[in-house]
Amino acid sequence: MRTTLLLLLSSFLISCTGEKGETGPPGKDGNANVKSYSFTVDPSDWKDRGAPGGYNYTLIAEMPFPELNEGIIDSGLVMAYWTLEVGSDTYNFPLPYSINYQGGTEEYGFELRPGTITFTIKDNTLNATPPLDPYSYRVVLASSLKFLPLEKSGNLPYSTLERQFGPFEP
Repeated sequence: MRTTLLLLLSSFLISCTGEKGETGPPGKDGNANVKSYSFTVDPSDWKDRGAPGGYNYTLIAEMPFPELNEGIIDSGLVMAYWTLEVGSDTYNFPLPYSINYQGGTEEYGFELRPGTITFTIKDNTLNATPPLDPYSYRVVLASSLKFLPLEKSGNLPYSTLERQFGPFEP
């Protein structure tokens, strides 16, 4: 009897509801540590790195990117996409991306330095030609919410590489 009374009382208390409280203030959309940026590289932005036909000849387009800092490079995440519109369709190709064609391969990539992102085009024939139309890119940055010690992360921070080898220059 006592058990039955206890179960009956428990079910009664659980099924009770109070008055609804006021709606709280609106929160921010999305994730505060993940941001997306768009870049347009005009044909005149492409420069030669090396001599056409020479070893490692690459086309580069350096773009200012003040949001890209050493902290993100060292322990965050950077993803880049080449965005191509064909008619009414939009395609996002994650970088690095390779296109095979008869007689060669074009490789699209990117390089990072604090404050700068460099988009690259390399052709295995060592004769890449600058695009005739503007290229669109989308870059996603995610800052780290938790920093891992170097020995656990398995990555060398940019600052360590720069101290060891000097600044990286195109």
